[in-house]
Amino acid sequence: MGNIQSRLMDEAVRHVPDLTEARVVDVLRSNLHPDQPKTSVKALSVISCDVLSVFHGDELFLTERMENIERFEVINGVGCFFVSFERKSDGKHVIFARGDSRASSSMARTVKRANHFLRFGNTDFSRVGGEGGRTCPKCGKPYPRGAHSCPRCASKIKALTRLAEHARSEWKRLALSV
Repeated sequence: MGNIQSRLMDEAVRHVPDLTEARVVDVLRSNLHPDQPKTSVKALSVISCDVLSVFHGDELFLTERMENIERFEVINGVGCFFVSFERKSDGKHVIFARGDSRASSSMARTVKRANHFLRFGNTDFSRVGGEGGRTCPKCGKPYPRGAHSCPRCASKIKALTRLAEHARSEWKRLALSV
């Protein structure tokens, strides 16, 4: 699979021992309680091919079979984002994760992957996430529009070295301006 960070996968296996990477749709880390305002939690949502399991700390908070889920969606809140699913049986929307703006890109990626799985029934996510399915292999976040590398993980020293090479011919003007 490769797109799920190994530490998240290790934590998911700790909570769901019989979980294999081939059966995982995505693992989502969220930091706010979905029902209680101003309450921080260390939550982990594990979406496998069979079941959605949400853990707050070491406690199982919610579980739902994937065959009972119609679709997933991200809902924008005030200063936060919610992730919910719609049940097939009663059409009820159930919020299972909430996070602040730091978690928005991972939440969007999770929803795309989960809806892809619900629609097509496979875990080949080569065309899902980011622009054209390009995600950073190091941090798992989608590349910005038009980028071919991850600005979060790119070496800043290498970028400055390249800039210095381009500016070498103009070093006198640069020195004078400084």
